[in-house]
Order: sequence, then C-alpha cells, then structure tokens
Amino acid sequence: MGSDLRYSLINTFAAIDAFRSDIVFNLEGAATPGFNPKATNLGQYSSLNVFRQPQAGGPNSGTVPQIAAGPSELRVAQSTFRFQQGGIADEPGQLTDLAIKGNGFFAVAESLQPGSRVFLTREGDFHWADTTPPSKKNQKPPFKQFHLETQQGLYVLRIQDIDLNPASPTFMRLKTTSAPPGMVVNSDQQRDGTVLGNPVGNDWVPDRVKGVIGFTGEPTKLTPAEQKDPANNNSDIAILRVPLQEFLTESSYGATVYETNVATRAGIMGKSYKQWVQSGDPIQVYAESLEQADFTTIEQDANMNTDIANFVYKNLTDMLDNYNKSLDDLLGLVK
Repeated sequence: MGSDLRYSLINTFAAIDAFRSDIVFNLEGAATPGFNPKATNLGQYSSLNVFRQPQAGGPNSGTVPQIAAGPSELRVAQSTFRFQQGGIADEPGQLTDLAIKGNGFFAVAESLQPGSRVFLTREGDFHWADTTPPSKKNQKPPFKQFHLETQQGLYVLRIQDIDLNPASPTFMRLKTTSAPPGMVVNSDQQRDGTVLGNPVGNDWVPDRVKGVIGFTGEPTKLTPAEQKDPANNNSDIAILRVPLQEFLTESSYGATVYETNVATRAGIMGKSYKQWVQSGDPIQVYAESLEQADFTTIEQDANMNTDIANFVYKNLTDMLDNYNKSLDDLLGLVK
C-alpha cells in the first residue's frame, strides 16, 4: 500500500510537469504567426488492490474477491490544440505573407519528390526560395526558378499536388506529376507568382503570390464583392480542412506545423483557394499580412494555469514529505 502511494505521487508529479510544459509551449509560441495554444486536461485515476483472490475449489469455492481502491493520482487525460481565429494585421507586411481568415490550413511538403509527406500550417510568413536546377543555371537563354517556402524550408503546395484519396496508400502525400509541384514561378511561366519590374535576362526576382486576394498593397483593399468575384481569384494554393483538427500532432518542424494521424485523417477536405471562393465559402486568404495569436489571452491563461500547477505541486511535495517522515518514525519504533 505504501509503495502504491509513492508511485501515485510520482505519476502525479509527471502529469504536473507535462501541464507545465504546455504552459511554456504556449508562451514561447504566442508570438509566432499562425500559432495555436495547447490545452492539457488532467484526470483523476485510482488503482484497484485485490486483497483476496477468488478460489475455484475447496471449502471456499466461489469466494468473491475482496477489492479496494488504492491511492488516487493525476494523469494527462488529453492534450489537444485549441484552434481559434487569430487577428490579422491592418498594416501590410512582406509581399509573400499570407493569412487565413476562417477554417483551414496551408499544405506544405518536406520535399518535392513524389510520396513526400504533407503537413499542415497556418504560419504564413512565406518567401520565394531559389530552386533553379543546377543543370539550368548556365543555360542559354538564362533560366531561373523560385518556389514558395515556409521559414522551416517546407514547400507550399497547390491542391493539384496532394493525394487526398483516403483509400490511396499515398494519402496526404505528394502526387507524381509532370508539372513542377508546389507554388512556383520561373522564366518560362509566372504560374503562381509575379515578377518584379521588367526582367532582363537572368536579372529578376519574384514579386507577389499570384491570384491571392485580400490586401493588394498599401493602402488598397478589395471590397467584399471584389473578394468574391472569381475573376479576381485564380489561386491554386491548397487550403485543407480537418474535422478533428484539435487532435493534430505537432511535427518535428515546430509548434505551428502539424501532421495528421489516425484520429484526424477521416473527413479531410481540400480545395484550392479559388475553388473555396467559387463555392461561396466565407474563407479569405489575405496577402501581405499575417495571422497573430491573442497574446494577452494566452498570457492570462498561462498565469492562471501556473498558479494551479504551483498549488498542486506544493501540496504534493508536502504530502510526500509527511509520508516519508511517517515512515522514518515507524522505522524508529520498530528498531
């Protein structure tokens, strides 16, 4: 019984440490664009101790076992993401900054090879990365190519790039395609981006993401009617929706890049931004702007949860100290 109590205290300490870890996670990530906090729910559990086993034969045949509840303990019942719409800045940001207003995620891949894993993010501080193939860098006429990437070096995808067939063995992976995958602009075509100024030879750089509506530069902003006009939107950028998004898993690429799992794969729906707008969906993707988490609310929640964790931790420590003292006193009497 005594050892059970200590094990229960150890397990409760571990649960409180996990609770504290999520507090730190939320505070550290609050300033990151597209960040959403974690919520850790603790549950109370009790072990069962069997004092007398039932006997199959003899005079005590059919004896009912004697069972008593052991010490209670706290465990992590569930740790989920708490997705909520962040604020979108009024001041224009970088030309390649994108922010989602509404339900959905950008889709990103760790490489452009077929079969590469597809992840989800709302962190839209993208940039154009030079992906000119080495074999084409010195060709005549000059050729340059840029892909839209995340800060972690993941490639932003079009809806055409992703296998969204739940029955496919490559579900939520990059398709095999003859066209360059990802959001790309190159010397041959301004497919997903525009070119700054008048390019001369090999001396040019990409400009805005093409076909994404919302902010269009200081200080112009499209009207609601213009935002819903398909003529103003030809963006193939992928926007995916996950019905059980709170159960997404944090990926190895950081706090704002998520990966799907068994619990979240059912019902994933994907369309291009253009298709969402044409279907009458209220979602909007703003260019030259970023989604920011509500830092004040996250800080308030962190302060409250810290007080709770410290209160429980102190009481656990006092309980363990008293228990150890009682054991010492008992041993002293036995001697």
